[in-house]
Amino acid sequence: MAVVSVTGLALLVWLAALLTFPTAAWGQDIIGPKSQQTQAAAGPYTIVAEARPLPSLQAAHFIIRVNETASDAPVEDVRVTVLTSLRGSDETGWAHAISPNTPGVYSATVELKTPGVWETTLLIEPAAGGSYGAEGFTFEVTAPAASPEAGYVFIGVAVVLLIGGGYLVWRIRRTQRMRAAGPDTLAP
Repeated sequence: MAVVSVTGLALLVWLAALLTFPTAAWGQDIIGPKSQQTQAAAGPYTIVAEARPLPSLQAAHFIIRVNETASDAPVEDVRVTVLTSLRGSDETGWAHAISPNTPGVYSATVELKTPGVWETTLLIEPAAGGSYGAEGFTFEVTAPAASPEAGYVFIGVAVVLLIGGGYLVWRIRRTQRMRAAGPDTLAP
């Protein structure tokens, strides 16, 4: 019986700490403030790129459309690489873009561990050889923002799970005691 009391007391202290200091459980934004777009020419290609910061993942997601400048037709047989560097620092990031089912559209997620202004170069490499770069695309990665609402949801879910777990333990122990007492006590 003393173990149950100590456990109950520990749970109450933990719950009181969460309610007193909810910042420890605050959630973070998944998507940054807004996406940024740019258009550039790289050799025979026109590139339209969109970058969306993902602060809580410490990354940025890129959607890149590559078309031939002369015909405006989507280009499917190129390798697209996203190269990033933090302005005023030696920190860099990169990713090869993959082409989902849409012709001429490439997608990449680049890990960016530090908030700040990131300069991006999109490198286009056709299968026949050669390399074309589009520079001048910059965007700002902000630090993850804490969301008090998400923290309170986390606390609420934790409390419900604790209460539900406590109820299940109580029901199981009650049933075990009734079985131990004899078959006459099991009747509803």
